[in-house]
Amino acid sequence: MNLDQLDYVLRHLKADGVSFDAGLTTDEVQQLEQTFGFRFPADLRALLQAALPVSDGFVPWRWGLRNSDIAHKITERLQWPVDGIVFDVTQNSFWLPQWGTRPADKWQQEAVARQQLASCPQLIPIYSHRYLPALPCESGNPVFSVYGTDIVYYGYDLFSYLVHEFNLHYPLIGQAPTKPKHIAFWSDFDEPTDIRSWGYWDEMEEETT
Repeated sequence: MNLDQLDYVLRHLKADGVSFDAGLTTDEVQQLEQTFGFRFPADLRALLQAALPVSDGFVPWRWGLRNSDIAHKITERLQWPVDGIVFDVTQNSFWLPQWGTRPADKWQQEAVARQQLASCPQLIPIYSHRYLPALPCESGNPVFSVYGTDIVYYGYDLFSYLVHEFNLHYPLIGQAPTKPKHIAFWSDFDEPTDIRSWGYWDEMEEETT
């Protein structure tokens, strides 16, 4: 997200009623990264340091450094994508062939799933259940809408996501990406031919017939 795009987004979000606090300081960013175990990609960091959105649905990053209860809630939001997939593993028959033979015991299913998911790129909450990958730690990562294994692109980069989410008129500022960057594991959910090859959908169809 370039400076013109950043300025456009902030002006229009403020005009649409989104509340902002002073942007995060460099020290606060570093503390957050140490506390929660990831690094902010440059475009997300630039947004949060320019002005910190504080309306409902956004992440109360600054208060996560001051209040243990809020820090716990942020941790829960960071864990939400993995927890949602694990729920579908134990409750809705989701399983990937590359994970090996599916254990019969649900606790073992969860243990295997969590072990496998631990190597996937961390997703950073942006707003509601929209997430930006922490890796690669660079600008231009796509934003995903994540709800269990219902995972779809919601923006091909942070700027196009904000335009989409908040119904902003897309300005002729910069060049929008024509396709999203591929993110290991997470991108496969929005590629139906790939996800069907995993075997989950066939299994679900068999259970419902």
